[in-house]
Amino acid sequence: MNFSHTDSRRVIGSTSLRVFSTEDIPQRQRRDWWREVICRQYTHVEITSKLADDFAAETQIAQFNRLQLSRVRCGAMSLQKQRREIERADQDAYFVALLLSGHYALEQHGRTASLKPGEMLLYDATQPHRIRCGGDFSKLIFAVPRATLLTRFSRPDLCTAIGLTQQHGTAMVAADFLKSWSARLPQFSQPALDTLCEMSLDLLTMALAEISPNEIKSSRTQAVTLREIKRHVEQRLADPALNASAIAQGVGLSPRYINALFEQEQQSLMRYVLQRRLERCHQAIAQRLTTGLTVSQIAFRWGFNDLSHFSRVFKKQYGVAPSELEDKTTNLT
Repeated sequence: MNFSHTDSRRVIGSTSLRVFSTEDIPQRQRRDWWREVICRQYTHVEITSKLADDFAAETQIAQFNRLQLSRVRCGAMSLQKQRREIERADQDAYFVALLLSGHYALEQHGRTASLKPGEMLLYDATQPHRIRCGGDFSKLIFAVPRATLLTRFSRPDLCTAIGLTQQHGTAMVAADFLKSWSARLPQFSQPALDTLCEMSLDLLTMALAEISPNEIKSSRTQAVTLREIKRHVEQRLADPALNASAIAQGVGLSPRYINALFEQEQQSLMRYVLQRRLERCHQAIAQRLTTGLTVSQIAFRWGFNDLSHFSRVFKKQYGVAPSELEDKTTNLT
């Protein structure tokens, strides 16, 4: 289905927004069109309810390096995600849903959370879930790549579909903070927005810790150790000689123990290093018009020493070659 004529791009301050609206879509096509928007921009789902004759929906999407923030308004609907393979690596993410108005209920992993305006929850966008909204609603979706969230919180899967409500003080601070800066996008520069995203992640991590099960709290020492290892990796990420032995020596632990910690997050140490290098390169390519660096310079700057290997793993991760992303970035200007 073609929806290019309803996909517009607005620039608000330093932020480019992609806007998708049913306004110009014939009523009989809106159900399929809106489902396709959700599948392309968020995750693959099926709409399981009948839509009202006057159904209307819109989403505005802003990208901040590796994070994505959306403002969605929509009529009453229900949708469901079935178990299936991830079609795009950039959709391997956890979503924070913050309800602005209306009613919203989500089921995942055998748990159900119902939100009131101002409350939020976390869910895994790649895993089966069901969302029910009995009337018009609006929400924010803060999409955080799985690898990014795992650098801060070891078991987010144990905190999905749990309402972060008025009884959770840190969660309400996080919700208010996210609502506040997302409503003022034109006032911030890109570096300021990047900082606000990082601060939001910090608050989200604190909120998840507030509702985390005892088994997470009992492993806090390991989580702190893992955080220190990742901080050391960040400091040496640009070094092409960085390997498991060098990291182990730098933090005073054995490679076997470090890999055991990373296995709790279902990845390996060097896979994490590769992931972070790719994220840094993706960010730099998206900003290359500001920095003036070529794709090759960016790859070498972040520890790659084989351009063919870099191009191959980059395309596997993001679905496009580095040169294709470069062309897209250039064409947006």
